[in-house]
Amino acid sequence: MSWDFSNNLFVADTSSHRIISFNILCPPTTTTTLAYPTLPQNLA
Repeated sequence: MSWDFSNNLFVADTSSHRIISFNILCPPTTTTTLAYPTLPQNLA
């Protein structure tokens, strides 16, 4: 396995005598965390 500067992953498939390349792009994602409402202890 090898990486290049364009975020491509190269894998040698020796049993099939070929080289496979994968373009690995991980775009930024937005993560949202929500807190569930809780009841006060005297109402639970």
